[in-house]
Amino acid sequence: MFLRISIIMFVLILTSCTVTPSSITQTTKNDTVIPLDFANDWFEIGTRYYNDGYYKNALISYSKATDLRPNYTEAWFKKGLTFLKLNQIQDALQAFVKTTELNTSHAEAWNNRGLIYTKLGYENEAQKAYERAIELKPDYAEAWFNNGCVIESDEESLNAYETAIKLKPDFIDAWLAKARKLNNMHQEKESLAAYYKVIELNPPTAQGWLDIGWELLFAFNDVEKGMLFINKALEMDPNFIKGWNRKGIYLLMFIGDHEEAIKSFSKAIELDPKTPNIYFNRGQAYSGIHKYKAAIADYEIGIKLSPPGSDMTKKLEEMNKWKKNLALQEKEEKK
Repeated sequence: MFLRISIIMFVLILTSCTVTPSSITQTTKNDTVIPLDFANDWFEIGTRYYNDGYYKNALISYSKATDLRPNYTEAWFKKGLTFLKLNQIQDALQAFVKTTELNTSHAEAWNNRGLIYTKLGYENEAQKAYERAIELKPDYAEAWFNNGCVIESDEESLNAYETAIKLKPDFIDAWLAKARKLNNMHQEKESLAAYYKVIELNPPTAQGWLDIGWELLFAFNDVEKGMLFINKALEMDPNFIKGWNRKGIYLLMFIGDHEEAIKSFSKAIELDPKTPNIYFNRGQAYSGIHKYKAAIADYEIGIKLSPPGSDMTKKLEEMNKWKKNLALQEKEEKK
């Protein structure tokens, strides 16, 4: 196999003309001349490229395989996966549809059809595809989870997540989805237990602590636990820009501590002086304690750093208000 792959690559390098595999032959011990089928070799080359992250080359190789053998199911399936990597969604869908036409029992292809239908907003079609995958492979935890994401009924959706967890007890995404679903169903105690299971299964990175803290904050309006987890994120990584910015937002929105929020935003700006939204956030904090000059200065920097064409209408309106307030403030100070 390796020799044949090497021959293909060698021929491609040495010649600029098209290689026609059907015209290439080999001779057996009995001197019988038979044509070589290089579809498997192209598939192997494509898989090597795919595994190494060279997705365009992988696509070329898989396409060679399907050109040589149009009913090559796995090559069509891998083409679909490669199209996904290249963000060619419609092409990926066509490849997975072709896979299921060639092999109606290909559970993974049905599941991936469902993922694309979900992405495109066709949730009914997605549900049908996931259910077909589950019918073919009842222990397919990922298909159960994906189906839970599109089912409208809270009870049925929760059941799908719980089935996924039974099949795959360390399925973090399913535990997180279960936690959110239980919270939506006002089962706070069970929801909180599921969130803690996520932490148990995957001791968070700094980003993980931040995300869990944010989840708990909005799910339960639990200021104490929210701040605890955000601080854990910053303890783990003191240079975590997103963590300092989120902490500032948290202090501003949920606690109303403008001074501490300004300190957090200032730390984020010290670490990353080129992100406009942090300046806008700090400007809001300054305006809340009537430090309009500082608020205006931050907004001006934020506007300068924003990408060309950004809609700054609301920002400019806020600045104009602050300028009027600043003028009144300065007038009062002169009295």
